[in-house]
Amino acid sequence: LRLPETPTCPRGDCAMPTPSDATVDPSVPTEDPAWRELLAEPAERFERRIGKAKRLIYPRRTAEDWRKASFASDTALAAQLEAIPDNGPRIDTREVSREEFVRDWEQPRRPVVIRGATESWAAGAAGDRQGRGGAWSLGELLRQYGGERFKVGEDDDSYAVWLKLKYYLRYLATSRDDSPLYVFDSSFAERSGTSRLGRDYAPPHYFADDLFRYAGERRRPPYRWFVLGPARSGSYVHIDPLGTSAWNALLQGRKLWALLPPHVPKEVVQPTPKLHGGREAVAWWANVYPKLAAATDPDHRPLTLVQTAGETVYVPGGWWHCVLNLDVTVAVTQNLCPRSSFDSVWRRVVKSRPKMSKRLAERLAVDEPLLHQRTVELAKLPPEEKGGDSSSSSSSSSSSSSSSDSDSDSGRRSRPRRDRRSRSRSRQDRRRAPASHRRSRSPVAGAVDAGIGPALERPRARLYRTVSAAPVTHAMLAECTARHSHSHHSHSHHSYSHPESGLLTTQAGRRSRSPSRPPRRRQDDDDEADWREKRRRRLDAAADAGKGASGSRAAC
Repeated sequence: LRLPETPTCPRGDCAMPTPSDATVDPSVPTEDPAWRELLAEPAERFERRIGKAKRLIYPRRTAEDWRKASFASDTALAAQLEAIPDNGPRIDTREVSREEFVRDWEQPRRPVVIRGATESWAAGAAGDRQGRGGAWSLGELLRQYGGERFKVGEDDDSYAVWLKLKYYLRYLATSRDDSPLYVFDSSFAERSGTSRLGRDYAPPHYFADDLFRYAGERRRPPYRWFVLGPARSGSYVHIDPLGTSAWNALLQGRKLWALLPPHVPKEVVQPTPKLHGGREAVAWWANVYPKLAAATDPDHRPLTLVQTAGETVYVPGGWWHCVLNLDVTVAVTQNLCPRSSFDSVWRRVVKSRPKMSKRLAERLAVDEPLLHQRTVELAKLPPEEKGGDSSSSSSSSSSSSSSSDSDSDSGRRSRPRRDRRSRSRSRQDRRRAPASHRRSRSPVAGAVDAGIGPALERPRARLYRTVSAAPVTHAMLAECTARHSHSHHSHSHHSYSHPESGLLTTQAGRRSRSPSRPPRRRQDDDDEADWREKRRRRLDAAADAGKGASGSRAAC
């Protein structure tokens, strides 16, 4: 089935399929009347909205960049992926009790595939070519939620990018991108238009005991996601945050998983050189997996499994995993804190989410006295015995957490109510600049203590607000500024002093953040080169906006 002939994207940067190659994905129920109507509509409107969302998420990508690696037409890669063995152990909920699951899989922290956990869900089966199926079949999703917006990614400022589901489904059916956009929505059960999705499923009874429930919905981090994506979309290799475990239930399609134990070094699973195809799941499978599969160290060889509709994958805390969609997939996933992982999760929560840890400790003192006593014992341990390394967030090509509705059809820079709450309590997720970006401390101790020195010495970072009561003289400020200007003479931004207010501003006249709030980074981007490039573009834009508008400010 081919789409009707329509003009190409007028702006030339939509990266949507042209009519000549827009073959509809075979997973799409083309005999469903709602889908036939969607595919018959002119493509220009869909292309415009998809193009806007792409530009917000990846502003430096051109139309050619979205297909530069030609993964969609790479038959050798397709054959390689289909030949990957399925070595995942499997259990059935009708044969294994919860106590046996905890003993054999949860406590030893072993991944496993679970069958039979979704049979009673209203989300139901995938559906047929006529669109008949469960509540989460492609036909029902289009009919019930086609006009609702779902999160497809974040922009450089960590604002959620939203897209109406009907536009995304049209894109999903015809996409030829190397790594297509991916719906990874954490607030679907909280928004009025999509809240019914949260009632269409229930966590398997193996995972009913989630200790994070004591933190309350307001304090706990985002923990459940509605996941929808075409072939070649997926999640780049990562470890779930805070040492939490996770389960992922698939309702349609197939997912390819690679899992490695926690002790495997990060440089092994996330090689430093930039991959052909970027930091995307399909690029990892094309470039990194073949090397790991042939590794001499057996611990570096991934456990691979192919998840099919109706199966649930359990991922223990700390395990590396990379997920690739082989077909159009519909899934739901949740993170949790099981009792067997409480020590490691608690250490990370105390370190990175102090407000949540306080609320959790108060509830544990009432409902779980033994666990509360364990938190007291962990607090008395010396730092070297507490252990616990930080883990990367669960992200994807386009994954993170935000919520609520938006007024535009696509790509709106929105800060919904739920998103504001989660952002205000998630400062630890705003990663600090990498250590390699930081320069040595200033010899001017007073300026350093006041917060001026670190601000001026950290390259391409926003300048921090000083403490008004600190005894910082103009000579000390001038020395810091001179050192900064000399070290970064090639940069296009400068600093200006305000003796009256004791503040530092950029050339654009924008006030800076306090020392306790470092520049925010995208949670799913550990590439230092990309971080520096984004920081440079922001500062250059601020400098251009402030030219000629400095007024009476005197340059330091």
